[in-house]
Amino acid sequence: RTDRGIFPVTINVAVGELFRPAAISEEEFSKRECKISGMHELTAEVVLTELSKQLPRVVQNIVEVANVATITANASDGIFRFAGQGLRDDMTLLISVTIDMNTGSEKLKVNCDNTIFGSRLMAELKAVLAMKQ
Repeated sequence: RTDRGIFPVTINVAVGELFRPAAISEEEFSKRECKISGMHELTAEVVLTELSKQLPRVVQNIVEVANVATITANASDGIFRFAGQGLRDDMTLLISVTIDMNTGSEKLKVNCDNTIFGSRLMAELKAVLAMKQ
């Protein structure tokens, strides 16, 4: 409300901004991943067309889309893991990226307590990881 009237405002927040980084061990990551699998797990395949250019940016791309902590970033093995928690509650978010170094095929996995957030985040991650850098 202003002196000139009332104006409706809509603020759209990217789903990745609804999380905060969660610093957990690799062991804890695996436990949580087993706990929220099944219908709370989404997977997708993305092919990195220019592996040598795109591989160094995997961590940066994930962290730009989702506010998560890096748990594992092993570029030589092609294994990347990230964890976050909801801002309002303790909703768990786990992201795994496994890259086949021979083919450039990338398996993306999102585990999230909230399937709607998980599917929206998966779409955003697929889009950013599929882009040529």
